Amino acid sequence: MKRILSVIAFLLMLCLNGAAQTKTVLLFPDYIKVKIQFKNKTMGQVTANYDAGQKRLLFKQGGQILESTNTATIDTIFFGERRFIPATKGLHEIYRVEHGTVKIDWVLHNVMIGSKGALGSVTQGSVKQVRMNDFGLSNEMYTNYEGSRENPNEIFRQRNVNVYYVTVNGKEYKLKDTKALYKAFPDKADRLKAYASEHKLDLRTADNALRLLDYLLSL
Repeated sequence: MKRILSVIAFLLMLCLNGAAQTKTVLLFPDYIKVKIQFKNKTMGQVTANYDAGQKRLLFKQGGQILESTNTATIDTIFFGERRFIPATKGLHEIYRVEHGTVKIDWVLHNVMIGSKGALGSVTQGSVKQVRMNDFGLSNEMYTNYEGSRENPNEIFRQRNVNVYYVTVNGKEYKLKDTKALYKAFPDKADRLKAYASEHKLDLRTADNALRLLDYLLSL
């Protein structure tokens, strides 16, 4: 009975998703069944996805997409084997690496790189030419994205601007890029720089960031 009441109470804290769709970047390819562990130790199951563009927990109920407006009653959300916890805004993924734990604040943005022509060719954006270099970014910072809801012929790539949190000697550090990493750990900076250079790592993609931060936690 407690489990049913927890799920009902949680669903009552949802509202219709009316935000701008162009800013929505879903972390998972589709809405999936997720398990929610509430702070009162009860469990619930819903169909959900995470909007890493606007830091919103979204749910599908019938034919409607709803947004969570209060995650205060939630302890942990399990997207399959992946574990997330509520943050001040949105969710943080708790990722276990070999030498410790990294929290990932997923932040993804769509950047239009062109439009698909009649024969499948891709042309640059018609209103304003958009190039990756305009953002001071390299190709490594992007992953392919399927097109927008408004115009299926538009071609996007995803810009990754995640923030990572690690705890060292009881203190939590917020890291946005390698500059912040080296500044936070000046006594380890030389070793971190050497390791990053040798393995071509940075914090611009999640895979690279996790490898570099795992090395930090091993020092």
